Order: sequence, then structure tokens, then C-alpha cells
Amino acid sequence: MRRPPFDLWQLLCVRAIAQHGQISVGIQTCVLPGRFSAFTAEFRSTHPDIVFRYSEGTGKRLLRRLQHGQIDFAVVTRRNLAPALRVRPLWSDRIVAALPVSHPLANQREISWHDLRHDIFLIGRDNAGQDFEELVRRKLGEPDMHPKIRRHDIGSNRIIALVQNNEGVALLPASWLPLVHDQHGHNVAITDIRDTIGSSHLEFGIVWRADNENPCARSFARYIEARRA
Repeated sequence: MRRPPFDLWQLLCVRAIAQHGQISVGIQTCVLPGRFSAFTAEFRSTHPDIVFRYSEGTGKRLLRRLQHGQIDFAVVTRRNLAPALRVRPLWSDRIVAALPVSHPLANQREISWHDLRHDIFLIGRDNAGQDFEELVRRKLGEPDMHPKIRRHDIGSNRIIALVQNNEGVALLPASWLPLVHDQHGHNVAITDIRDTIGSSHLEFGIVWRADNENPCARSFARYIEARRA
């Protein structure tokens, strides 16, 4: 059987890869499991032969992997959205406080940042830690007062366990509340934090390299850009 001309053969190969390829996505560990998968549902239904492969890590680590060509896309918080990359905002997640049930404010449905000025904030490695630390310093930092921040090289679930044991308070994306309730029940109190401008939020986005030659990634990038319009 005679093979098609070289240019046509290349085109057919590219199409075959696009139809039976994969897309690698790195997801910052503070993103609720399944949320990005829901975002891709329509694309996956129209491209059933393209497989998504997921990994997770801190925002900085994922950006390094993206810039080195080790993944095609990264889903990270806004502070990690590098201007040299293509960026598309995804969603906003309200920030809430997790308090020990013995905390004097545990029964309040809503508190202010000022109410927490004497508390110790527990920051974990994967719980958007740098984003939360910057937020705490911005909200509570004053010339004569510095917020109490205690960093731990552990994940979100263990941070909540520390809260449960009265070691401090923690910040969480509100989307995680169903998981917190399932795992910790009524042993941790959750309350909204507001100030004069309302609630604080974590902003999430997806980033990718414009020079990525993976045809599957290019198809998904076009899908993302179309959703922006």
C-alpha cells in the first residue's frame, strides 16, 4: 500500500495523536478534588479519546514543572499566575476560619479579622499557605502589632486536626467545608470572616505555555479561550 505524501502523512499523524493523546494537568493541592474535572466535563465529552493525567503540588512547584515542559497546564491561585504564561481565570473561593470548639467565638456565624488579632494562625504547606499568610499580614499587620503565624510542613487535614486540639486557628477555602464536616464532624467550628469590604476570597486560574506543541493541549487551550469569550 502506497504511503501518502510526506506533508499529508505528517498531518495524519498529528491528527491521530490529537485523537488518541493525553493532557497533563498539575493542580495546586488547595483545589477541591473534582472541581477541575467538572470544568473539563464538556471538553471530555466531545474529545473522548483524549485522556487527562493529573498531578498535584504547590503553586511554585507546578509553575516550575510547566515552564520546564513537564506538564501542559497548571491550576493555581492568583498569586502564582505568571504574566509570561497564558492565563485564564477559573473561579473564586470564599475564605472561612476554622476554630476550636472551645474558642470564645466558636458559636458566632460571622466574625471580623480584628476578632482574631490575638490568635495563632496555623499555616500548612498545601493549604494555599503563602496566599493565606499574605492575607493575614495584610489584614492584621500594624506598626505596633504583628500577627502570630505558625508554619507547619503538613497538609490541610493535619492542620484541621491541630485546630481541633486547640493549637490555633486556620483558614480554609469554603469549598472544602463538606470534606471538613465529613472528617471532623462537630469537633471544629467554621465561621465566616468579614470586614468593611466583605469576605476575602482565593482566586484560581489555569496557566499554560503558548509554545506547547502537544496537539491535545492546543485543542484544550482553544476550548479554554472559547469559554473566556
